[in-house]
Amino acid sequence: MLLKVTTICTMLLVCGEALALFIGVGLIKRNRQWLGFLNGFWLVTDAFGGIVIIYVIVTTLTYSWLFWTALIFLLLSHVYREYEYFTDNSQKFCANLPLFIMNNVKLTGIFMIFIALVLVRL
Repeated sequence: MLLKVTTICTMLLVCGEALALFIGVGLIKRNRQWLGFLNGFWLVTDAFGGIVIIYVIVTTLTYSWLFWTALIFLLLSHVYREYEYFTDNSQKFCANLPLFIMNNVKLTGIFMIFIALVLVRL
């Protein structure tokens, strides 16, 4: 039960940040260059992946292939954002320290869910 609650809270955080960034960038015209194709793609996949995982958790008792696909994709996409932060990429998702910290918080939550579920299966 605790794992399900943790998963739902983490996915709400992932979806909430995606929505907040999308609205924030849309309202503040000076930061629109940040919302390029790749960063827009990450926002959409965060929102969609989080919703899919919450839906699977709430409606079923088993972790389906859809759940695992979304979880692994979210995990790998957040790891890529970490890599991107430390490289010389002009279109970084984590364009500043607060976004980098938030990405680390989400990555830690997603990683802990993944590890917990893998250990439960062993």
